Amino acid sequence: MTMTVEGFYIDGTRAGTIVRHLADGRLRTVTSFEEPDGVRVHVEHCVLPVHDPFAWTEYFYVDHMEETRLSVRRVGTTIVEELGERSVAVSARAIPSYAERLLLERLIRDGLDRVEYSRLDDAEPWGHAGDAVLELGEAETIQLPDGTARTCSSVERRVDGEVTARYWFDGSGVVKSDWMGAESYVEQA
Repeated sequence: MTMTVEGFYIDGTRAGTIVRHLADGRLRTVTSFEEPDGVRVHVEHCVLPVHDPFAWTEYFYVDHMEETRLSVRRVGTTIVEELGERSVAVSARAIPSYAERLLLERLIRDGLDRVEYSRLDDAEPWGHAGDAVLELGEAETIQLPDGTARTCSSVERRVDGEVTARYWFDGSGVVKSDWMGAESYVEQA
C-alpha cells in the first residue's frame, strides 16, 4: 500500500489537498479544495486494476458538488456505463484522466522520454478523447512552498497539442504538479 498527500495551491495560497491511495490493485484519488470565490470542489476517483494503465477495466467517478456519479466498465475497446444506458468505442490506449498518474510514474520509473495515449474526460467519457502525450523535458529549479529550491527533471502533458499540465520529479518521485492555474506539491509519500 502507498499513499501520497499533496497540498493544493491556487495563486500561491493553500486551498486544499489531493490524496492518492494505491492498494489492492486500485488507485483511489480524492481531490478537495476551495476556489477563490468560495466554491468547494470535492471529487473522488477510483480506477482498477493498476498493474498496467492501458489495461484498466473499470473506474468510478464522483463529483460531490456537481452531483455526478459514474461507474464505467471497459470491455475490450468499448466503455459501458454501469446501467448499460450508454456505450462508446475507444482507443486501446484510452485511459481515464485520473489514471494518468500511473503513466507518469511509469515514464519516470522506466526512464522513458515519451508516452502517447488517449485521454478520457472522467465525468463525460462519451465525448472526445483527447490525443495526449507525456514528454520528458529539461531539468529545472523549482520553488517549494516552504521557500526552498530544488532541481528536478520535468515532464510536460499535452492534450490535442496544447500544454495542459507540467510535472517535476527527482529520485523520490513527483515533487510538483502545475495544473495550468493551480499547483500541487507532494507533502507525504
